[in-house]
Amino acid sequence: MKRFGIVALVPPEAARKRMNSIIFEELCRGRFLAGSILELSGMIEAMRDEGIEGAILGCTELPLVIKSGSLGIPSWDTLGLHAAAAVDFILGD
Repeated sequence: MKRFGIVALVPPEAARKRMNSIIFEELCRGRFLAGSILELSGMIEAMRDEGIEGAILGCTELPLVIKSGSLGIPSWDTLGLHAAAAVDFILGD
């Protein structure tokens, strides 16, 4: 999909399944395993090596373990962006 000059890419199916498993079987249950966190970062880094220029952290749990600036590319915390937009809307900014 290309819109506004942006091409959105998703991880390969195997990576998506593993990411989903880590999110729902570990992170949602408060389990933050170092190996799984490295694995998540590695998935994004593999896509970075293939040319992505930024990563959307589209699950509320991902910013808990993937910190801004740790990937070598920009990343966006969608929960934080939505919360900031809500505050701006409420305050009339």
